[in-house]
Amino acid sequence: MKSWFLLPVSLLAWLAFSGLVCAQPNCVLQNCCCGGLVNVGIPNGNFEDPQTGVDIVTYFAGQTFGGWSVLAGSVDLKGPNYGGNWTAGNPNGPSQFLDLNGFTNGTVATNLTGLTMVYSYTIVIRYAKNTGTPSADCHITVAGGAWLDDTWTATNNGADGWLETCFTFIAQGSSAELQLAGSSSVPVAGMLLDDMTMWGCPNDTEPPVVANPPPTPLFLECSDPLPPPPVLTVTDDCAANLTSDFLETTTPKPCFYTLQRTWTFTDDCGNMATVEQSIDIDDTQPPVFGLPPADITVGCGSGYLDDFNDWLANNGGGQATDNCSSAVIWQANYALPPDGSCGETTVVFFAIDGCGNTAIAQATFTIADVDPPILQQPAQDLTVPCSTDPTAALNNWLANQGGAIAEDPCGAAWANDYPGGPPPPFVTVIFQATDGCGNSVATVGVFLVENIADTTLLDEVTCDSAAAGIFTQNLTGQNGCDSVVITTVTLLVS
Repeated sequence: MKSWFLLPVSLLAWLAFSGLVCAQPNCVLQNCCCGGLVNVGIPNGNFEDPQTGVDIVTYFAGQTFGGWSVLAGSVDLKGPNYGGNWTAGNPNGPSQFLDLNGFTNGTVATNLTGLTMVYSYTIVIRYAKNTGTPSADCHITVAGGAWLDDTWTATNNGADGWLETCFTFIAQGSSAELQLAGSSSVPVAGMLLDDMTMWGCPNDTEPPVVANPPPTPLFLECSDPLPPPPVLTVTDDCAANLTSDFLETTTPKPCFYTLQRTWTFTDDCGNMATVEQSIDIDDTQPPVFGLPPADITVGCGSGYLDDFNDWLANNGGGQATDNCSSAVIWQANYALPPDGSCGETTVVFFAIDGCGNTAIAQATFTIADVDPPILQQPAQDLTVPCSTDPTAALNNWLANQGGAIAEDPCGAAWANDYPGGPPPPFVTVIFQATDGCGNSVATVGVFLVENIADTTLLDEVTCDSAAAGIFTQNLTGQNGCDSVVITTVTLLVS
């Protein structure tokens, strides 16, 4: 069971006056970001040494008292009851205090020792003014003003209420001189000081430490799931609670983007640790053919180009999807378009995603025909009389396919088997119509030179009995025909 006991009021007062018991002032708490405050104290900061036993003792330049040195002018060490009630407004009650203006404006100094480099120290001073002056100033310096150099003004009388002021500096060595210089328009009435304390703070200068920084950089396919921000473990050598901030930004790239994650952790002293994670989201995979472009075969005819263009516009019937891009762009490449005749046109199809990744497929557009031309009219025989020019007639008959007519959607080219040369009296010619796919139909025609024998009768007279009579003469090759001339020679009798 715990035991409790009460201290005498007189002992509590002595502890308070001596500075051994003192709550941490608000300004100290505000100025120490790291915690772990230490009441370092200021030697004789409550001005209780020496105990004068009188209302006032004046010290002049060159004199010392209780660890303080008077550097200039003069100062008064005054008792708790000086003036009747000058300490009535002090929260610590009546006690000895210092007036920085004795007969003249005075300056005092003391050494601050046991300081720790880079620690912050806050000096807390209770102050008021002598009732004999409307206001009084105090100039405070540490290390000749290198660490601290400031001034404040008092307009409050000690009997009405003592105020509190704080000054903070960063130690740059283990010791330094503290100076307090008073000034007032009334030489014998100046700034009143009491209950001076000093508090040390570790003054954290180290940033927080992230124990598990995220992996960076990361490279992901756009189809990969984006990892959530990791939970980071952060410690600090001073602050138990850290302020954290998280920011996610995206930076566009020529294809897709970079995701930048930034964590910022700040301790109570303003030290920051920044951790970043960079994630490149890219698309390196080409589209995938769900249905590749397919070959197509069409027949001959005037609509073959429409068929070809429709087939191209439909991407050969192909379908493609991409793991990232919502749209896939199609392109087609081929040497020459079909010309209507049977044959193949090879087309290369390209399915391209938004990052230029390309899937390639090949398909063939074919014009094909297995049906021969339709013979609408066969070749007609031609007979020419021997009295005409059979060569011209033959050539004209051949040029017109003997009068044959054939039709085919792929077109029809005619040929015949006439060997060439002068026309014989009789010849059989095969005419053949072949379409663009090699399918053929044939028809036969006969060319006949009509061989008609012509007989010519001639009558003549003669006086020569030996020349009289009937004479027959065969003539061949006259206009392609044979002819007979019969001449009757009659003897004249005198």
